[in-house]
Amino acid sequence: MTAGFEVAASTGDTLGESPTWLARGGELFWVDLRRPCLHRLRPETGAVTSWPMPEVIGSVVPRASGGVVVALRQG
Repeated sequence: MTAGFEVAASTGDTLGESPTWLARGGELFWVDLRRPCLHRLRPETGAVTSWPMPEVIGSVVPRASGGVVVALRQG
């Protein structure tokens, strides 16, 4: 059996990782470790928003009060 794949968002990532689903907002976040950049996909509309980061970004986690926190190389 072969698994099928579908591209959800074409952002041209060099090394896309750390997908994080925020059920409350229905949003998917992930990072590009090499560019570095944080991305958000809103599946109901297909809208993608990207935020360049000042240094290497390793992960993204949801905040209890809303939004996310990112882990950067220096903090």
